[in-house]
Amino acid sequence: MTHRAKIKHNYLAIFMSFIMIFSSLLINVQPIKAETTTPTIVSAMTDHIGKKITLTFDKDMADPSGSQGLFNVLVNGTSESVTSVTLGSDLKQVVLNMSKPIGYLPTPKVITLNYTRGSVAAVDGSLLESFTNQAVTNNVIYLQMVDFDSTATEIGYDTDTSDPLNPTLKYKYDNKVDYDNVKLAWYLVNGFFNPMVDDLNNHVEFYEKDSGAKVVLPNILTRPNSAATYIDGTTKNQQIVTDWYFWQIQNHAPLGLDLVSQALKPSTTYVIKIDKGFVFNNGLTTTMTYYFEFTTTADSSTKPCWETGSSVTASNVTENSLTLGWPTAQDNHGVTSYNIYKNDVLLTTVDGSTTSYDVSNLSSGTKYKFKVEAVDFANNHSSECLEVSQVTLGTPAAPAVAADDVNNTITGIDTTMEFKVDSAEGYNQYNGSNLPDLSGEHTVLVRVAAAGNNPAGEDTTLRFTTPLTIVSAETDHIGKKITLTFDRSMKDPAGTQDQFTVMAKSITALPPVGGKPKNDYVSAAVPVTSVVLGSDPKQIILSMSKWVSGPITVSYTKGSVEAADEILLESFSSKSVTDNNVTTGEMVAFDSEAAEIGYDTDTSDPLNPKLKFKYDNLIDYDNVQLAWYFYNGFPGTKMDGNVRDYVEFREKDSGEKVVLPNLLIYDGSATYKDGTQQPQRILTDWYFWQIQHYVPLGLNLVSKSLKPSTTYVVEIKKGFQFNNGSSIKKTYSFEFTTTADSSSKPYWTSGSSLVASNVTENSMTLVWPAAQDNHGVTSYNIYKNDTLLTTVDGSTTSYDVSNLSSGTEYKFKVEAVDFANNHSSECLEVTQVTPTAPTAPPAPIVTNDDTANTVLGMTAGMEYSLDGAGYVAYDADTFSAIDFSGNHTLFVRVAAEGANPAGDVTTLTFTANEPTIVNVTGITLDKTNATVQLGKNITLTVTVLPDNATNKNVTWSSSNSDVATVDQTGKVTAVKEGKATITATTEDGNITKQCEVTVIIDECFIATAAYGSKFQPSVQLLRHFRDDYLLTNNIGSAFVKFYYKNSPPIANFIAHNEVLKTTVRAFLTPFVAAVYGLYHPIVACMALVLICMLVLVKRKYKFHNKL
Repeated sequence: MTHRAKIKHNYLAIFMSFIMIFSSLLINVQPIKAETTTPTIVSAMTDHIGKKITLTFDKDMADPSGSQGLFNVLVNGTSESVTSVTLGSDLKQVVLNMSKPIGYLPTPKVITLNYTRGSVAAVDGSLLESFTNQAVTNNVIYLQMVDFDSTATEIGYDTDTSDPLNPTLKYKYDNKVDYDNVKLAWYLVNGFFNPMVDDLNNHVEFYEKDSGAKVVLPNILTRPNSAATYIDGTTKNQQIVTDWYFWQIQNHAPLGLDLVSQALKPSTTYVIKIDKGFVFNNGLTTTMTYYFEFTTTADSSTKPCWETGSSVTASNVTENSLTLGWPTAQDNHGVTSYNIYKNDVLLTTVDGSTTSYDVSNLSSGTKYKFKVEAVDFANNHSSECLEVSQVTLGTPAAPAVAADDVNNTITGIDTTMEFKVDSAEGYNQYNGSNLPDLSGEHTVLVRVAAAGNNPAGEDTTLRFTTPLTIVSAETDHIGKKITLTFDRSMKDPAGTQDQFTVMAKSITALPPVGGKPKNDYVSAAVPVTSVVLGSDPKQIILSMSKWVSGPITVSYTKGSVEAADEILLESFSSKSVTDNNVTTGEMVAFDSEAAEIGYDTDTSDPLNPKLKFKYDNLIDYDNVQLAWYFYNGFPGTKMDGNVRDYVEFREKDSGEKVVLPNLLIYDGSATYKDGTQQPQRILTDWYFWQIQHYVPLGLNLVSKSLKPSTTYVVEIKKGFQFNNGSSIKKTYSFEFTTTADSSSKPYWTSGSSLVASNVTENSMTLVWPAAQDNHGVTSYNIYKNDTLLTTVDGSTTSYDVSNLSSGTEYKFKVEAVDFANNHSSECLEVTQVTPTAPTAPPAPIVTNDDTANTVLGMTAGMEYSLDGAGYVAYDADTFSAIDFSGNHTLFVRVAAEGANPAGDVTTLTFTANEPTIVNVTGITLDKTNATVQLGKNITLTVTVLPDNATNKNVTWSSSNSDVATVDQTGKVTAVKEGKATITATTEDGNITKQCEVTVIIDECFIATAAYGSKFQPSVQLLRHFRDDYLLTNNIGSAFVKFYYKNSPPIANFIAHNEVLKTTVRAFLTPFVAAVYGLYHPIVACMALVLICMLVLVKRKYKFHNKL
């Protein structure tokens, strides 16, 4: 070793030594235990009534229950008792409950606390050390409530800021109160006022805390204030108001609640509020409001009960009746009812004052069990019932007993019964332990023994047999079913699969689960999917969820599997099963359940048998989907030859082959059910997946359907080639029977409907959605009013219906049909009414009037055609102007409106008739003389007689057209001053009538001369009088005529003489005034009255002058 190497070696040794020393130090170092500190009091204080002292610590405390003897409370130096110590709602608090309130008077107390070290500790385990003279804050205030029963925690002290001396004090009772035994008391400083009903009604509230619902108590005075013995033995005044009681005691008067009128609800919080204003006996009132909150129990400890030794008895027993009797049950508020049960079923309920009941309608010789249950007003039921068993008179019925083959005993037997085993001579009374050894084959008779007047009852026969035994257990030749053979016939075991457990090797994944299985077999529990009775009644068959191979065991948990003789199969475990599976390496599975029906060994080749299976369930003849799974993948193109040469499909009974087209539909890859891409080949009705170890050969019949209720055979023969070039060495035959009806009928999706469109008077179009079917719809049947109308192909979804009647309701149905001739279970239906065809209105009722040459009955909405011209809409004015005289033909009908055509025609014929001529016999004029002012006119009225004269035409003429003219309507016009004769002449008979007309100038000659102008108002007034009064009658007209003839010279003379003008005006003034009064009568009357008054005044004045 070199010098350098030695140095390195020494350094390494020193380093390792250092490591070893440091490690030993670490190993020997002990963990330092954390020191804990003793709990320290942070504060100590009383509540406001002095019943609790709360100690607050600096850490969470453990439960101090039972430590009250360790504490000593001194009040003004005097020791006061602590009744209990509890943990506060805050875990840092410990609460001391005092035996009595500390009190406020006579002066506020000084409170100190001592503690002797003991069990009081913090949560961390540190003990509270002893202490003395711990000051306690005294929060006691002067209260009119000096105490209350039980323990309660102060939960609120609310000072009213407007009246700080009258706070609200709230307490919550620590313990729950029995909802059926509410007894509470509060002590106040003065005796209560008598009576207390008003106090309770006005100053005490009792309600549920959460809902606010009031507890309504009757508050009826049931005991007036009277002397009674108080709890201390003294006599005090007491008063009871239903549920409340009071003792009139100075300085310690109890207000008590003893709820007797009703029970409270379980598990409910209530509040009792004693409001300020509560009146005391001395007239004073409470000045503070007190709240006391308590929660009721979930269950009551005061249920009804019976005294020890109580019983219910059965008396007056007959064949069909008896009387039950029982003592009165005890309850704090009394029993309200009793429930009576017969054989554990409620028979009846009687009221709480009843203690007997007559039971009838019983069976003779029958044992009955009766129970009586007491119920109180809180609906509490007695914890125990009084019971009695009684046999009615008569022969008892056979008892309900059973044989226990496992334990070789009898269940249900009791000491009222007797038994006889096999051929024993007599019965033995059962005493509870005298049954003989019943193992093996035995017959035992059991009956109710004779008792009293009752004879022995009828027998129950019990048979003890040897246990049910499995003779053999083996699989079928494909490992899908296990057959258990027993030593006797079995009952149907359907539904018992969960009672069996099979342990075997199986493929890890099967077709229904999805995915490709691996070529590994593991031993595990294989679910049993069903259990059925075999063709041999001694066999039951377990169907497996997977194909299994050995080793195989089966276990059973006792349940409902039993033999025909009603012996139940006992539990067993790990029963070995013979493995007969001969398909390993070829067929690994097939879908659905199938029973092996044959295993025929070919004697020339005993290793290649034929396996025959029959599917358990019927196959839908229109939805044939089967699959068989082989161990090796199929070669792609060779599958056509495989199906052609090695697969046979035939009817079983007739042997007729099912010929399928086997046309190549698809050859490629597709998504397999495990989500992977795999080679797939489809030959019309067959499909193949090329998957190693797990190749499905599937039949999905799409080219045709099978016959209903027919048995078919699919045979896969040996020689069927695998992908690896090998072929199967066995022939597999699969038999199945088709259903009588198909579950894959055509159908429509929800909400589909048949619609009628393009509806006319005699046609419409039906439209429907395509129906669904597993192989497609081949046709649709269309029904009209439930009768087949036509059939259309499956690609058609509409149909035009014609030759319908207008205004008629039709019901149409469409039914889908598939290629198996399955008809859809439901049809699409529609009901449609065709429109009513417009009808021509009837011919109108109109008539012609030849005499009046008109038509009667024409109304709006009609149209007419005259003499073959086009139709014209009726219009009253236009129609009335038509001249129907002569020969005419008129066609009248109701005009077309909307879709309604024009109506039928009424034809009217007018014929020209020879008129009856009535000759004119006379003529009259309304005037024979007339005066007309120059430039004006009048109309003369002519009357032709008789009224019905045929020709009433008249011609007019004037004798002097220079003076007056006349037109053919009789209108006369004044042309110049003078006279003319107007003549009216009839065309018929030339009869004439004349009127003499005088034309005058429009002036009042004398008045005009007197007043100087014809426009002077007085002159104009006189002309109005002439026109309105004089010229309207013959006398006046004559006067005017005379005046106009003779007055012009006189007027001319007056006009040139002023004296005469004045004289004539004076003469005319009264006349003008009279005419004015004629036109203005009111003014005239007033003037007349005024004149009269003036006359009277004047005459009076003259009379006075005379005096």
